[in-house]
Amino acid sequence: MASEQESAAVGVGVGEPMLSHGILVHGHPVDEETRCVHYHGRNDIVAIQFACCGLYYPCLHCHRESADHDVVRWPAARLDEPAILCGHCGAVLSVRKYVAVVGCPRCGSAFNPGCRAHYRYYFDLPGPDGGNPARCRPAAVDPRI
Repeated sequence: MASEQESAAVGVGVGEPMLSHGILVHGHPVDEETRCVHYHGRNDIVAIQFACCGLYYPCLHCHRESADHDVVRWPAARLDEPAILCGHCGAVLSVRKYVAVVGCPRCGSAFNPGCRAHYRYYFDLPGPDGGNPARCRPAAVDPRI
């Protein structure tokens, strides 16, 4: 079996939606645990249901490259809705629950702690992780995030 990096390099799943625990993940997923061509480390195992379209993507870059619209952050009033898929076990967490934990409450799999630095692009949260603007325009986002 090919390693995660080899799979990404040869383009396995690139551009094709992939089923993960019964949920269709769009963008550029490379495995059933929702890793993508942009983020494919051991703990990169979440997909986010984007508030703007209701579709799951592994990351902001996958959405930017695949969708025909701008990203809209999860509004503060909807943070209790299920929107974060654990690619390891299939649990779907609310945004509020996801940002409060370091791993999946159901299976115990660790999430990538580096993702915390990007919450402001996905979620309208209070405090420094929430940031502004209310709409994220991916083209203006640092390409390394």
